Amino acid sequence: MRQRALLFCSINLDIVFNTLKDCEDHLDKLLECSVNLIKGKSQQDKVLSLTAVDLMKSSVGEDTFGRRISTNFDMIISKIAEYTKTIKLPEFFDFMESFIQTHHCNITPSNLETLLKALVKRVVTEQDLVAGQKSGKAKKTLKLTTKEITISKTKPVNTKLCTHRISKCWCVIRYIAEH
Repeated sequence: MRQRALLFCSINLDIVFNTLKDCEDHLDKLLECSVNLIKGKSQQDKVLSLTAVDLMKSSVGEDTFGRRISTNFDMIISKIAEYTKTIKLPEFFDFMESFIQTHHCNITPSNLETLLKALVKRVVTEQDLVAGQKSGKAKKTLKLTTKEITISKTKPVNTKLCTHRISKCWCVIRYIAEH
């Protein structure tokens, strides 16, 4: 049901926002719901996450939605920073880049710090994944209570996706630094 509602909103975005112009609280709830649905809790929520990202991406330039984004910017940027640390959807990083480019004038020092920390943490995480994949080393763990050594091999990593996420994070960092 949530996915259908988001899909309806993304297809009929201009009609929805022109109809709800005077209902700011409805737009705020739609915005909050869309942002919250970006972070799917399971693999089954991937379609819902993609639809929410698509809605947010297509609404970045809308006037009515843009004003609501400015009003709710602290909530949105904290969610984006939170999701940046763990989300794997390439579309999210495309959305984040276009969102920051469109709404960079709303960034405050506290928002900036939160976002930059998350971006740098993600870059480091992705670089570690790529480096671990290239080295092919197995991870050794010593359990002191049982005095056992366990050796685990690293899971295969899609280095192209890691490189894409690193690139998008650096693009956002560079864009913020330039503006």
